[in-house]
Amino acid sequence: MRLLLIAWMACLAPAAALAAAGDNSISGGGSNTNKSGTITTGSTSQVVMNANTSRVGCEIQAIGTVDLWIAIDTPASNTSGSWWLPAGSLFRCASGSAIPTGAVSVWSTTAGTPFTAKEFSR
Repeated sequence: MRLLLIAWMACLAPAAALAAAGDNSISGGGSNTNKSGTITTGSTSQVVMNANTSRVGCEIQAIGTVDLWIAIDTPASNTSGSWWLPAGSLFRCASGSAIPTGAVSVWSTTAGTPFTAKEFSR
């Protein structure tokens, strides 16, 4: 019985690794562009992704210990009109016909705050 359990777990290991890695492919073909970086100047909005009518999605993750704010088509700030992204959280652009194609900006209080960002285009 123990041998059977070990064999079963060995079969699941590759599937678990694939699930953890995620699927970054774009349905129907396309490309993803790394837009990762750091906050250049604290308390100042900076554009992470320029307007792009070919955009089919985007992701931004606050990978540091400081929160970020995200905005589309307007400078980001820590006020209404921007989405709050707590440290460690992931922001995804809407999907389907509601994908924003305007400039995406990010804001944080602290210079040097890192973020991971990807833009998916077709």
